[in-house]
Amino acid sequence: MMNDRSPYFGHDHLGGSGHPWLHALCFVLFLLAFGGVIFAAVRFALGRPLHLRGSAATAVEPGTDEALATLRMRYARGEVSRDDFLAAHVDLGGSAPPEPDSVPPPS
Repeated sequence: MMNDRSPYFGHDHLGGSGHPWLHALCFVLFLLAFGGVIFAAVRFALGRPLHLRGSAATAVEPGTDEALATLRMRYARGEVSRDDFLAAHVDLGGSAPPEPDSVPPPS
């Protein structure tokens, strides 16, 4: 006589133990973990640090000051004049610009 139930622990293969939602929950958790591993691997392969805070537009290299980085970005976009940039750079703790007479003339 053929039995529908598995001889192991009285459960069938499709979750007949009365908790099919538990199998679905485990599957969803597995998919989330797998997706996280893939995400981390892609970020690592691209050479980008895996920071969970902030956005890519405001990402700053570790060990640098975020305020100085923002000031540099504003200067690069033309939002800040050179004189304002140099003054703010020194105010924020950046190195002072070289003296004008010590700068070699452009060739």
